Amino acid sequence: MVTAQRKRFSVLKDIFIPASPETVWISLTTVDKWPEWISDVTAANSIEGMVPGGRFTFKKRGIIFQGEVLQSLEREYLELLLESKFGNYLLRWQLKSVHNGVHIILEADAYGLVPLFLRNTINKFARRFLLSWLIQLKRYVYKEQSEEEAEFI
Repeated sequence: MVTAQRKRFSVLKDIFIPASPETVWISLTTVDKWPEWISDVTAANSIEGMVPGGRFTFKKRGIIFQGEVLQSLEREYLELLLESKFGNYLLRWQLKSVHNGVHIILEADAYGLVPLFLRNTINKFARRFLLSWLIQLKRYVYKEQSEEEAEFI
């Protein structure tokens, strides 16, 4: 269990996406589409869906991550536990509907033992990693919206 492990660090990043909460939520929670927008993810699947207790897996850079949905409030909040051979991560996605879009806050806590001399390096990597996920999600949502609009023309 994550709570029994020592927290390594917490990271918080946010972004604005000019799209509806529904569009962002669908992109975020459709696990089999993750390889389309998360770089280096080569496979992803979910059996139960992104509902509390739902389990999923994905492969990124050859590393297999197993996950569980801890909390889910449609179009507003998603809390995920990720487990890998390199540690456990708690991700909290908050979606706030604002004028002409969605403000997303992504917070991650990493758990497990890490040598003191590596903590700053890992923390910097985690900040870049979270920002990269948010930017990739924004690009994917924009692309999906553009394709939907093109279908109506």
